[in-house]
Amino acid sequence: MRNIFFYTVFAVLLIPVFIVAVIPPGVFRLFGKRDLAERYLKKLSRAYFGFLIKVSGSTLQVEGAENLPEEGGSICLVSNHQSYFDILIIEAATPFLVGFVAKKELTRLPILSTWMKVLGCVPIDRKSPRSAVEAINKGVESIKNGNPLVLFPEGTRSRGQKMNRIKPGSLKLAIKSGAVIIPITINHSYRIYEENSRVCAADVLVIIHKAIDTKLEENSDSHKLAEKLQQVIESGLAAD
Repeated sequence: MRNIFFYTVFAVLLIPVFIVAVIPPGVFRLFGKRDLAERYLKKLSRAYFGFLIKVSGSTLQVEGAENLPEEGGSICLVSNHQSYFDILIIEAATPFLVGFVAKKELTRLPILSTWMKVLGCVPIDRKSPRSAVEAINKGVESIKNGNPLVLFPEGTRSRGQKMNRIKPGSLKLAIKSGAVIIPITINHSYRIYEENSRVCAADVLVIIHKAIDTKLEENSDSHKLAEKLQQVIESGLAAD
């Protein structure tokens, strides 16, 4: 029943939210109010995604929010990845608009592709080395322009509490941009969908860790940085 209710609410809200996510910000930008457009979009995305989490019957608790800046900037959020819902969770848990490095296939979906542009997502074709280089360059430019990005460096969903190994190559974007990395641990989001292949209630805990500066020499090596992030993120994982 919860599964049907969630998808019904999602479908009913999809078009109206899409409209209010595109038209007002477009008008704000037309009159040179870029900051206003971003504040509007963040409030909208946080409210919308937070509401969808509640509709699933789930709760969201955030620890370490003081480790996040009030505004974005040249930062990169690096998180473990348990569920499709992680994107909604991070948007609802952060005080600023964030984009994601996402599979290029998602850009073929009409409404979702526009949402990705609104959030400042960077598409990547995993099968194409050239696309990966282009995505890194685009992501570096985005971060340097003050648009935070989220990386899921495991490369795929773990679908459980155990974290997969971080791929060092996935951190090149963060290192090349000189971003400040904010590690994030997501607990039990897989219980919302992946555990039963349908929407279920779960108590999700997000832990935001202290920042890691990639400009420091000790953090400039992708393999060493991957090990450090693995330890930090895993330290926040609760027992299954």
